[in-house]
Amino acid sequence: MADHQRRAELTAYALEDLGYQNFITFFDVSNEVIQIELQMPEGSPQPEMAGLVEAVQTRLQAEQNQGVVSQLQGRAAIIETRDLKLTMLTGSGPIVEKQCMSEIGCARGGNWLHDDGVRECTSGWSVSGPAGDGIITAGHCTGLNQFEEGRGNIFSMNYQYQEYGLGGDVEYHTTAEEEVPEFFIEESAMRLVVDIKTTNSMVGNSVCFYGRSSNTRTCNHVVEDVGVTVKANNEVLVGNLARASNSSAIGGDSGGGWSMYNSAWGVHHGIDASSNGYFTPVEEAQNALGVTIKLCDASHC
Repeated sequence: MADHQRRAELTAYALEDLGYQNFITFFDVSNEVIQIELQMPEGSPQPEMAGLVEAVQTRLQAEQNQGVVSQLQGRAAIIETRDLKLTMLTGSGPIVEKQCMSEIGCARGGNWLHDDGVRECTSGWSVSGPAGDGIITAGHCTGLNQFEEGRGNIFSMNYQYQEYGLGGDVEYHTTAEEEVPEFFIEESAMRLVVDIKTTNSMVGNSVCFYGRSSNTRTCNHVVEDVGVTVKANNEVLVGNLARASNSSAIGGDSGGGWSMYNSAWGVHHGIDASSNGYFTPVEEAQNALGVTIKLCDASHC
């Protein structure tokens, strides 16, 4: 599935390369094809499949040449006409209307969180919860009461509940604005949250991290263990953590999201002297706080 999702993502990049503006791509599991829904004004010519296949193959080849961690190999590195299904839609766009209607902005993962005007931690994920929609972050971030939206707008948020102990390091806030199933991967780029990674499937897999303070998405990490318990600086025992290699997080990154592609993996806790990173897996965060990570499916957000 990771290969299929990456091929669908590269198909989106290929459509951008060809100059298209309004489209949706995803892997259709039931038909085993990459579904493309392309919206064009009435009377526009339909793209030639040969040119589209060539553009996607160019992107696949570039992926191979870069030698990325999740390198597509064998059949996964080849695109043929039979692998793509194109559905044409008529309209002027946008193909998806975002539900963020506030003039101030929306809450999402990867933004600054404030304690009385001072930037302190990073938002993890948008959630639905018993007190209403909100966001989650690290439980050790104390006194948080403001959310800084990506354009710099600041609005209030209200603390609801935390787990800072053997259940993990997470807390839940509701905000004064709308929460959307999106997260920042860098300061000017966002992704939709499509699914979550289960805790028991993490070990041995590559994962990425983004914190607002370091402001860099790094993907040279591998999850080494789950069910890790930590006691640092003679503080409380913090359990239900995952450990990943090569963390370069800095102060202010706490609460930031661990992810891969469009999957939510965890909420950042901290690092050790060997540069291992520690995070609360999202399954454990949901269980500890009684919340649900907000998801956006392939065709409706």
